Amino acid sequence: MPMESEQYHLDCKLLKQYVHLDYSVTKKCLSLKQRMMDVKVLAIAPYEGLKEMILSLAEGQDMELRVETGDLQQGLKYAEEAASSGTDIIISRGGTAKLIQSRVAIPVVEIEVSGYDMLRVLTLAKGYPGKVAIVGFAQVVAGAAAVCEVLDMKISSYTVQDESGVGQVLQELREQGYQIIVGDVITVKEAEKLGLIGFLLTSGKESVLRSFQQARKWHALFEACKREYGMAYQVLQAEQAGVAVYDREQRQVFGNPYFNRQMAPFMDSEKIGRIVREILTEGTFHTMLEQAEQIWRVSGYPLPGPDGPLAVLRIAGGKSRDELRLRGASLVPAEAGFRAAQVAGNIVSHNSEMRHALDKARSYRDQQLSVWISGEKGTGKELLAQFIHFGGERGLRPFLKIECGLASQDLWDMLLNEERNEELFGSLARGTVFLRDIDALGEAEQKRLADYLDKQTPAFQWIVSSREDILERTESGGFSAELYYRLAEVTLPLPSLRERKEDIEGLSLLYINEYNAKYGKQVVGLRDEAREELERFEWRGNIHQLRQVIEEAVLLAKGLYIEQGEISEVLSTRRMRTEYGKPDFDLSGTLEEIEQRIIQQVLLEEGMNQVKTAERLGISRTTLWRKIK
Repeated sequence: MPMESEQYHLDCKLLKQYVHLDYSVTKKCLSLKQRMMDVKVLAIAPYEGLKEMILSLAEGQDMELRVETGDLQQGLKYAEEAASSGTDIIISRGGTAKLIQSRVAIPVVEIEVSGYDMLRVLTLAKGYPGKVAIVGFAQVVAGAAAVCEVLDMKISSYTVQDESGVGQVLQELREQGYQIIVGDVITVKEAEKLGLIGFLLTSGKESVLRSFQQARKWHALFEACKREYGMAYQVLQAEQAGVAVYDREQRQVFGNPYFNRQMAPFMDSEKIGRIVREILTEGTFHTMLEQAEQIWRVSGYPLPGPDGPLAVLRIAGGKSRDELRLRGASLVPAEAGFRAAQVAGNIVSHNSEMRHALDKARSYRDQQLSVWISGEKGTGKELLAQFIHFGGERGLRPFLKIECGLASQDLWDMLLNEERNEELFGSLARGTVFLRDIDALGEAEQKRLADYLDKQTPAFQWIVSSREDILERTESGGFSAELYYRLAEVTLPLPSLRERKEDIEGLSLLYINEYNAKYGKQVVGLRDEAREELERFEWRGNIHQLRQVIEEAVLLAKGLYIEQGEISEVLSTRRMRTEYGKPDFDLSGTLEEIEQRIIQQVLLEEGMNQVKTAERLGISRTTLWRKIK
């Protein structure tokens, strides 16, 4: 989160740009009647003499003035107390003013060291017979050096970056024979500690009176801005959507209360970083994010900033992930998608047909083409779809998966109705919609989708998958030919595991490595007999089924290698399930995820009737609703 002072200055800059504040407004603000009677001002003097001068000149200035003496940290303490007690303006000098300005979120007016002030002190120092040097911050040293040059004074000058560097410079000057040091309060104090003579650069009454004038101008400007833009700022602060600003280093420099309260604690810094980089390089941005079990719509645009471009994010929506999933759709998290793309990209196949499919997938990654992936259940169609999306330039954009066999009527109504789908599709620009198992679509939905595609040219990519030989079904009239040819601009058939048995050993080793880590096992491979047993199996469930078999075999393994007997034991149960006609149900994931798949399957079989589903599962309708909401 930004520091308090950074927040204050960013608020002002963002507000000005948000409502197009320009110089004409500034002039208007400064021309207002400058009444200061209700203005609370704290003056912090680094030395006692300046305090007395401020008090003597304050009479008739029409301000509620309080004056304290304090240098640097002591001055900062006074300023922080004043900021929390309603003070409007702070007046201070030199390093103390700069320190306060960096730490306190109210305007700070600096009492300058004028040319007259420098001339007075340098004239005094010039008459001293010893060696004289000027030591201080850049602004003071530059001004003093300019005066010396004009008056042909032979006085050396030395610049320090902060107070910690003063002592070392003075020590070196003492060793070089300097006796007189001209500088501000901290410089003079340090010089006197080393036995040197310090000449303090004091501020004259001209500088103090100028600071009063600057305070009046600043107050008039801020009051006018508050009146004219206060409502816009309040709207931004009260907005029931997250508004945040990030700099090019991906640091948050502004966040409205809704963002800081609802989103900032859950935001993934890497994910935000990728979005910010794209906004700053590509411009206007739209996407969807899943965070804290909510689906959020994200829009962004670049904004010029004083120190470089800024990225403005607006995050709204907050729809329940489970609500979307219940309708038959889900947003694949970027982290999971990138992992899937990495896995698919690292697959080494000994099968020429599979290698060709992978090569085609790589060539489709950054093309705006509809891709049709076909293959038996469990051949890796969804993995390849995620590889096409997350492995290319679309990786930062949403990947919306729609289960065509589970999608509710309400979901199709929302997707295919132009008046309703903007909420969803408006955030999918350059993203991907994945229609999983499109061959499960009914005739009515096929026609509606074909009609939609005939009228619309979406800004996202379509990827679809099917299990059946869809061409044969299309030719027989069992599937919409119009829909097929619109969504099959390029095709990607995947071989079954029975057709690529030469890959079984390599895939098995990948899964062994995965489940070793999951279960704390140390299995190093398969016995040749075990591998041959796997190669003889029919694999109706393909790669997905192989993964399940290897997981069970790793759990059963008693030694470093999986034996033939362990494979035979696992495969015998798989054969039994096939013989009895039971589906090879997906048991991957957590218990909650398995439970959700069972509920969704029964809902589908019962025509999305929740009463019948609850009766069949042996639970109450309340329990069913709680589990699917």
